[in-house]
Amino acid sequence: MRKLKDEIIINRAVEDVFRAALEVEKYSEFIPGYKENILSRDDKGEMTVKRTAEVGGKIMTWKSKFSYDEAGKSLYFEQIEGRLKGMKIFWNLKAEGQDKTRLEIIHVIDLKIPVIGGLVEKFAVAPKVNALTRTVLESFKRKMEGVL
Repeated sequence: MRKLKDEIIINRAVEDVFRAALEVEKYSEFIPGYKENILSRDDKGEMTVKRTAEVGGKIMTWKSKFSYDEAGKSLYFEQIEGRLKGMKIFWNLKAEGQDKTRLEIIHVIDLKIPVIGGLVEKFAVAPKVNALTRTVLESFKRKMEGVL
């Protein structure tokens, strides 16, 4: 199992950043490489996000369960289909003063591949996940600070 974490400070109030983060269906409008984000709800109210993105030069598609905690200013995704099925992603937003937000994204990867799983996570998966996470963080910063 591997835990990857990255964060960025965004010069906007946490409420503004949180509202934008909840609009997952709009991510492809401002995150390079994201092609499509479809948010759907089933009859029980559970949300699913289907994503298509270019990752490491390849087009990938995956589905994630999606939920959020408005009081705690956090989002949670768990991949239910795709190459990294089972990966958990946590977005934590924290106010840093009046008009600044710390956006932290944590990925928990556990490929469950006997013997070589840790090596695959470290050398094949982690660099791509880290690069994509950095792109997402920087894209959110640009969007929220009006630099698009």
